Amino acid sequence: MGLAYKVCDECGELVEEVGRDRPRFYIHGYEQILPALEHKLSGLHVGEKFCVTLKPGEAFGRYEERLCQRVPRWRFPSDVSLVVGARLELGIDDHGLGIDYGTVLFCIKEVGADEVVVDGNHPLAGRELTYRGEIVEVRVASYRELEAMGPQTLPHGLRL
Repeated sequence: MGLAYKVCDECGELVEEVGRDRPRFYIHGYEQILPALEHKLSGLHVGEKFCVTLKPGEAFGRYEERLCQRVPRWRFPSDVSLVVGARLELGIDDHGLGIDYGTVLFCIKEVGADEVVVDGNHPLAGRELTYRGEIVEVRVASYRELEAMGPQTLPHGLRL
């Protein structure tokens, strides 16, 4: 499915715009876009317009203060450039974040002499988002497109 759309937050601020000349394509039913948005787009046809408002819980989640942390500067490797707005993937060893394992993408919010403020929330967390747009293409996904998503998406028994 191909979409052209604008996304605005609850204050009307433009968050993203995707034009008809370069639509955003996704394979419907595989959660390649926000599941709540995908659900609302089900059954629409080429040329149909849509306006879908998603609450934070349907979009990128509530903003969680616990994911905004002050970290001693010495905990960052010396070769890491600490610049406000930079994004870093950091390993989690459960420093009160309630996350037991893995990595989280953090955004640097402040850089001080002794500490760095990092935020593990998605940049759009806590925001209500409205998608206004149009369906510009609907077609069956190709075998190659499905294969690129992994073997679980291929019809049973098919292999390249």
